[in-house]
Amino acid sequence: MTGTPVASTCPLACVERASPWLLEVTQAVALASDWHVPLDTTLGRDLTAADLTALSALKSAQGGAMASDREIDRQEREAEAAARKQRTP
Repeated sequence: MTGTPVASTCPLACVERASPWLLEVTQAVALASDWHVPLDTTLGRDLTAADLTALSALKSAQGGAMASDREIDRQEREAEAAARKQRTP
């Protein structure tokens, strides 16, 4: 679909594969967060424009995942409420 070789590690990898910059920054963010060190230290270099683009993509993906989680929670609550309502005589 994107012309990128299909990864064998994830069923969704054929849909979209993270860019090398996003992967590098994602790993650096995880290390920086876990060890409370500056991001440029975990990268071993100053941040570049590509890093900032990757960080923006990462933040956007996290926001999308959180919104999805909230929607799933809402749907589960509604389903549970409907099930309780059906059980009530």
